[in-house]
Order: sequence, then C-alpha cells, then structure tokens
Amino acid sequence: RPLREVVGLAKRRADGELRDAELDSLARVDYASHPEKYRIPLLDAVVLARSTASFEDPRPVSDREITRTLERLRKSAGIPDTAHAWSDSVLRTLPDVVRRERRLKAAFQTMTEAASRLKKGDREEDLAKRYASVMERISISQGQPPPQPMLVQGSFLDSLYSRSQGTVVGPRVLRDSIFVVRIESIDFTYLPPFEAIRARARSDADIERRRQAEKEAESYFEAHGDRYLTPERWVFDYVHFRKMKPDSAPVPEDS
Repeated sequence: RPLREVVGLAKRRADGELRDAELDSLARVDYASHPEKYRIPLLDAVVLARSTASFEDPRPVSDREITRTLERLRKSAGIPDTAHAWSDSVLRTLPDVVRRERRLKAAFQTMTEAASRLKKGDREEDLAKRYASVMERISISQGQPPPQPMLVQGSFLDSLYSRSQGTVVGPRVLRDSIFVVRIESIDFTYLPPFEAIRARARSDADIERRRQAEKEAESYFEAHGDRYLTPERWVFDYVHFRKMKPDSAPVPEDS
C-alpha cells in the first residue's frame, strides 16, 4: 500500500516505538540510579528428593490390614455398619490403598531421618547416597520464575525467604516425590540483572513519567488559567402563545 494510505498507522507505530524506547531508557536510568529499590532476597538451598514409588514394601497385604483400613474409611465417611453394598464396592481397592499408605509411611520415616541428619550438618552428597535420593542445589531470587521445573515452588518457596540459614524444612510430598530442603544462605542485598526486573523497572519509570507530566500540566494550567475560563453562556426566557386566526383577531377601526 502506498504511504499516503497508511501514513496515519505508520506514524502511530513510529510514535509507539519511540515511547517504548524512551520508557526502556528511563527504566535503565532508574535501575542504575536507585539500585536499592530493586534489591531482593537470593535463596541458596539444597534439596534431597526421592520418588514415593521407590519405597515398595514386598510383604503381601493381610486380611487384618484390609479390615482395619475398611473400618477407618467407613468411620471417616460416616457410613453405617449395615451399608454392605458400600463395603463390597471399596473392598477391591483396599489392597492398593494399604500399599500406598505403606509407601508413604516408609517414605516419611526415611526422609525424616535424612532431614535430621541435614540439621546436624552432614554432607548432602553422603546423605543422597545413603538414602538413595537425588540431590539438587537451587539458587533463586524472590519473585523470579524458576529457570526449570522444581519441587520447591509456589507458597512453599515464598515461605523459605523468611527462614534463617541452616533451617531444614520437610519432608514434603509433591505429586509422586517426597523431599526435604536445607537453606544454605539468604542474601538480602542481591541486585538482579536488569533483564530480570525489566518489567518492574519499566512500570516504575512509567508511573514517574506520568507523575512528571501531571506536574508539568499543573504548572502550565496555573500559569495560563485565563485559557480555561468557563465559556460565556446565555439563558433565554420566552412565552409561547397560540396564533389567532386572521378573521378572529380584533383590529381597531383606526388601524
């Protein structure tokens, strides 16, 4: 399309690019001039994790365990003893329930022991071998998206920034894994690179730019108040009457 047909669109896009570049420049200046605004906690931690499925118990499920589990489920659901149909329907699933509970119990016992040794300061590498778990070191700053999928995430991750160095948290279960975390260090003076907080810096710069524009507009308004007087207005009073017919209008003889 020829320029004369798209000149308005081209001008708007060019102006938009200029405003965007200006905002980015202001954000970088603010980041360099006021680094204290953008400092956030940096968390370094070590995670020991293991799949809950790895805690398999080879023992067969006994009738006693099934009966005990059935009774517990019945009481928690408020099902009466006479509900034989309900009992028959859940009996088939109870062996899997018992096995799953065994795995979780063994998992919590093992990882609780691992957490205890972490608190005592044992080496993570040695504990990973001893408890057949995977060791992972994480380093992440508050509010930043994880660089890769992690077990430590969401509100649990946020809670770690308020803990002290050496704190051990867990065991915790997430999906098919159980894990414990030890906080190695927390740096509250960490300044992330500009690209990591670019969106926030641009937002702050945009707010400041708007504030300056409003301040300039206010000064101009005060200096040129005569340009903003209320326009002159008129109010009309009128009387409406019905027009007479010509043959019924009284006309004096001398007129």
